[in-house]
Amino acid sequence: MTSTKLLMHFVKKYGALIFLALLLAHLCCIYWGPAPWRMVSKLVLIPFLLLYLSASREGIVHPLVVAGLVCSFAGDVFLAFSGEIFFLAGMFAFICTHVCNLAYFVKLRRAVTPSGGREFMPAMAGYMIVLGCYVMFHLFNHLGNLRVPIIVYMLIISAMAIAAAGTAVNALIRKAAVMYFMPGAALFALSDGILAMNKFAWHEPMADLAVMATYGAAQFCLVKGFIKITQIKVHSPGS
Repeated sequence: MTSTKLLMHFVKKYGALIFLALLLAHLCCIYWGPAPWRMVSKLVLIPFLLLYLSASREGIVHPLVVAGLVCSFAGDVFLAFSGEIFFLAGMFAFICTHVCNLAYFVKLRRAVTPSGGREFMPAMAGYMIVLGCYVMFHLFNHLGNLRVPIIVYMLIISAMAIAAAGTAVNALIRKAAVMYFMPGAALFALSDGILAMNKFAWHEPMADLAVMATYGAAQFCLVKGFIKITQIKVHSPGS
């Protein structure tokens, strides 16, 4: 067995534990470490998840999945710097992530004839409405010129989360939808909500702990779901 195959086998077997260790290390860097450590520890998270996805797959990874993760990494890079231009660039990168995931979830939902599971979409819609109303109630007068971009972002991530819940109508992947896609989407939205509240209202440095804990958990859940999907042939012929 070559060194590359050994590495991939190791990542496949222990990837979840390694990612947890990397995420915990990043949270420790937020609490104790200097800025360069925080940046480096943050920027290894998504590349490792891409490696874990590649090592663990048992089929072809859809290009939309890879594109979404690459856009997430770009967003992490932009948000590692301060300033409105970097914030807007990071927001745009994550919009691209959510659009990729939204398109992918829609493909999964359309791949087969719906068979139950419709109750999850209104539940997710309710969650997103409550979260969105809470954030906008507290931040509407603080957003200034960013009000419209923030609202657009919230609408797009809401659509992604509802589409993630919608994959549960596909009986073949309902377990993955409930265990991974729905928690991942919900945690992603929660992370973004905390980030927005902290940037425009709280201004608490340690709130980054909650932002990154929920963000890391969200990305991990989504990747676990993507891995599960590669084990099942559920994509439509045109996908």
